[in-house]
Amino acid sequence: MDSPTVIPFPRDPDAPTDADKKTLLEINAAILMVATGKARRVVLAALPFVDRVAGIGAAHAGVANVRFRVEAIGPTGGLTVTVGPRE
Repeated sequence: MDSPTVIPFPRDPDAPTDADKKTLLEINAAILMVATGKARRVVLAALPFVDRVAGIGAAHAGVANVRFRVEAIGPTGGLTVTVGPRE
């Protein structure tokens, strides 16, 4: 039998989660692709928790001199991230 794990409650809503880290990893990969010339523009759709890490992604894109845009799509308000082109 596995040992039980205590989950802190209430959880800190500002603490980064694994999903946040994975989403930021995808954004950083897109920034790297554009910054190194492997792609002119990358559109990321259906990433979870984009709203939580968009500010960090925008900062990373700014350092790399790459455009960064977050847009709502459709009536459901899903978000897409467009990375590129280079500035």
